[in-house]
Amino acid sequence: MTALGVTVALLVWVMALLCAFFWKQMYSSRKLPPGPFPLPIVGNLFQLELKDVPKSFTRVFGSPASWDPKALGRSRGKIQKYNIASTVADLFFAGTVTTSVSLKYGLLVLMKHPEVGEKFHEEIDRVRPNRIPSIKDKLGMPYMDAVVHEIQRFINLLPSNLNHEATRDTVFRGYVIPKGTVLIPTLDPVLFDNQEFPDPDKFKPEHFLDEKGKFKYSDYFKAFSAGKRVCVGEGLARMEWFLFFTAILQHFSLKSLVDPKDIDLTPIVNAFASIPPDYNCLLPRSQV
Repeated sequence: MTALGVTVALLVWVMALLCAFFWKQMYSSRKLPPGPFPLPIVGNLFQLELKDVPKSFTRVFGSPASWDPKALGRSRGKIQKYNIASTVADLFFAGTVTTSVSLKYGLLVLMKHPEVGEKFHEEIDRVRPNRIPSIKDKLGMPYMDAVVHEIQRFINLLPSNLNHEATRDTVFRGYVIPKGTVLIPTLDPVLFDNQEFPDPDKFKPEHFLDEKGKFKYSDYFKAFSAGKRVCVGEGLARMEWFLFFTAILQHFSLKSLVDPKDIDLTPIVNAFASIPPDYNCLLPRSQV
């Protein structure tokens, strides 16, 4: 537990340093509105006046003329640097919360289904008995891979997805969608499709296993959205969840303080994101 805690603390510390570095880079290049560096968002909001908002947004995003293709070509280096910094910041800010909430929710789901724990503990002991898990182990751990995918499908972390906007007038199945229309592509219809996932309201890792027990990917698995605006951190999140779940379950067993049948999986917040209730469950495997 101590080693795992130190590893997590170091990871958080490194991410904080990287985020501070990129904020400093953007601040020093005058890409941010006026405000104290330690509070690049809150400080700016308190210092801005309504009459200065258009000017401040122009400083951040550039004037409309600056988005001309020729102008973009002349300032390609600066824009690429800003885009890279923004993308990395998104990976850390968005990825940290979604990963931690998914881990918390996933452990609660597994605590309610102890029969699943017996199977993945057996697989972990067979593949990685006394070694730190690596991403290469994913191929030899189809059940664990299926458990991770089923957790993401079952909890439906972002049920309303993220808002999109039509870039041009579009006709879809007879419906006219004018340019600029805000679209909310909900994920429930595909994640809980009863044809693709029999008994979709039940937690069943078998949804992602074939008859031979091998991992089976589904095109209906859209936990990271779909299309050109799919989550940019999907690959990183898949790797993190597999490694974190495997490492935690390699050293701990999940035991509830109440009867597993009495565990309520209903999220305490179910709006933009599904947030699970607080709970206690981790015990060293040697004590179970």
